[in-house]
Amino acid sequence: MLRVRLVSDRNLVEHAVAHNLNVWKEVWSCSTEPDRYAAGEFIAPGPYVDEQDLPYGSRRNADEFYAATGKRPGGRLSYDIYLVPRWIETKNAHEAGKEQAPPYDVTDGRDICLRIRGGNMLGGRFVGNTVRVTSAEIQAAMSEG
Repeated sequence: MLRVRLVSDRNLVEHAVAHNLNVWKEVWSCSTEPDRYAAGEFIAPGPYVDEQDLPYGSRRNADEFYAATGKRPGGRLSYDIYLVPRWIETKNAHEAGKEQAPPYDVTDGRDICLRIRGGNMLGGRFVGNTVRVTSAEIQAAMSEG
């Protein structure tokens, strides 16, 4: 797995709580536009803080998150997104109607773009800055193991 660590000037957990937002990530080939309604081009779990999923936008969930991570409300957090570098479709990948990423290999020369965003059913939202991970950076990370 490749880990990409993002840092924000804003504590996204507190921002989510203040505006009742859910938080998620988008990962896509930089040569295309992200499709917010598809399962995604890549298998990329996250965002996580200290291996903990970000909580849904409620104070109770945030308090449980802080207790599990030992972090403090208002403190600066870093957010990890993990990217599975290669995916080979298995014969049951489309079983039970679940949408899966198509086969891919991130070492094929493409740049990968990532961002964190949030929203709710009432139209509240935020979109973080897009981070570009170049093919050269991916190659270097893969060779380091």
